[in-house]
Amino acid sequence: MSTCLVIGGGGFIGKHLCRLLATEAECRVVATDVAAEQLKNLEKADGIETYSLDVSDQKEVVEAFKLFLPQKVIHLAGLMGLRECAADPVKCLDVNIMGLQYILDACEKYKVE
Repeated sequence: MSTCLVIGGGGFIGKHLCRLLATEAECRVVATDVAAEQLKNLEKADGIETYSLDVSDQKEVVEAFKLFLPQKVIHLAGLMGLRECAADPVKCLDVNIMGLQYILDACEKYKVE
């Protein structure tokens, strides 16, 4: 059975996607989010594993890929609020740009489809 890593799985779209994948797809679903409390409802769902992950931390990203060895990755994590990004542009850059780069690098390293 393949593993699908849903990065940002604790968000609105991510939660719905994880539930759909767990019921419709033949894969192991691992939902990640930087905020562990966002994953609490998913922990109770059948067929979904949860993992706390900060995409702006390259070591954490690599560790998650090493731990779960996903064949598929769906990246939904990010800071989207204009006010939040305007208030802390460095954090926005770290999460939205560097986080994406770390995920892409890990996908390449671990040969994700």
